[in-house]
Amino acid sequence: MGLLYYPDRGTRVDETAGWAKLRLRFKSRTGLPAGTTAWVSKSYSNPCLPIDLT
Repeated sequence: MGLLYYPDRGTRVDETAGWAKLRLRFKSRTGLPAGTTAWVSKSYSNPCLPIDLT
C-alpha cells in the first residue's frame, strides 16, 4: 500500500467501474518505485490531466 500525491503520474493500464489501474512512470513522492501498479479510485484522479491508455 502507498499514497499518491500531485504531481505523481501514471499510465492507465486497466479500468473497471469507478477504478483505474495505474503504472507509475517515476518514483512517487512517497517512495513507491517507478513501475509500481495499483488500483486508484477515479474520484481521486484528475480527469483534466492526460493519462496514457495502453
